[in-house]
Amino acid sequence: MLVVKLKSIAYFLFLSILTAFISSCNTCIGVDCPNESQCDGGQCVCSDGVNRLTCKLDTCFPGVPCEHGNCEYGFCNCAENWSGAACDSLLYEDHEGDYFGPFICNNYQEVSMVQVRRTSDQRQFKILEPAYDYAYLADFIDANRFQVAKQVNQTTMGPLYIQGYGRIEKGVMHLNTTYSNDSIAVNCAFEGELQ
Repeated sequence: MLVVKLKSIAYFLFLSILTAFISSCNTCIGVDCPNESQCDGGQCVCSDGVNRLTCKLDTCFPGVPCEHGNCEYGFCNCAENWSGAACDSLLYEDHEGDYFGPFICNNYQEVSMVQVRRTSDQRQFKILEPAYDYAYLADFIDANRFQVAKQVNQTTMGPLYIQGYGRIEKGVMHLNTTYSNDSIAVNCAFEGELQ
């Protein structure tokens, strides 16, 4: 009886060692490859031969939406001027410089200069009108378009409110502003080229 038990134990040990040896040769045992991928060398490989976390197109991970882009194979492919894992960081262009061109205000036209200066916040820049000593901030809407929220400039004649919008593309600035005080509002349009 003791011989039978020893043979059973020896047989069990032999099978255990053989199973462990075979398992160590097959690195795909216990690897669950999702979304139409196949295990190769212990890693999931998609049908196009690339090793990715997921093989399905247009399937982003929960909690990681593509704000400004398309999800491809679990990752965001960002639209132009956007970056980041969720395509949520706008790539701002540097439009700093002096722009010269016509300034038309209530049918009165003059050639003038508008200056654009960087600020510490890349989403914002400063607009200067040296001829009138006006300075105000603009916020980017996208890489080229901006808005000027209502702001006050102190002048010798009292407070002057400035607000507007515009865009800067290919070295040309388009700016539409309204200047107002307690008694009057003046609408102006500027189109100037970067010098």
